[in-house]
Amino acid sequence: MNRFSQSVTEGMKRVCADFSQEASLRGFLHTKNRTWVRLNDTCAEIIYFHRRGSTYGAPRTASVDIRVMLSIRVLNARVAGGTIGIISDHARRKTGYAYHHRFNAETGSTYDRCLEELGLYMAEIAEPWFAEWRDPQKLLTHPELGADARAGLKSAISNNSNPETVAASLKAIGVKARS
Repeated sequence: MNRFSQSVTEGMKRVCADFSQEASLRGFLHTKNRTWVRLNDTCAEIIYFHRRGSTYGAPRTASVDIRVMLSIRVLNARVAGGTIGIISDHARRKTGYAYHHRFNAETGSTYDRCLEELGLYMAEIAEPWFAEWRDPQKLLTHPELGADARAGLKSAISNNSNPETVAASLKAIGVKARS
């Protein structure tokens, strides 16, 4: 095992557990390893943490650098990709600076700052973005919403959701039963 693998893994577990407290105050449920979900009548609002560099094998440093991925999934969409989304890469604070979503998993350096700025990102970027697209009629106009998702959303708005499709969507995002 790589020298940094265990500390990076534990660091990601810690930041996810600590972020879950912030997310739960906003109505999100921690459903999978790095995924938080909040349901409404027609869609799921999703937050996912991707650890940069994780697709390249074992970590080469103890640095944990998080890309926050936000998406809205139409629950009545037959295609798994029935979502729109944004990522945190180019998001800037009102000060013009980037959000600080990284820390050293071995030393804990900048951990508290990272966690605080994940909370700021939720307040300043995520919540306004989710609120902007929460209205299903407005979501229908989103240019990135695929044809299948658009058709599924129209059916859901008309109270014609397919229970099997909704159940499959919920299962895919880690929600066991509709609450």
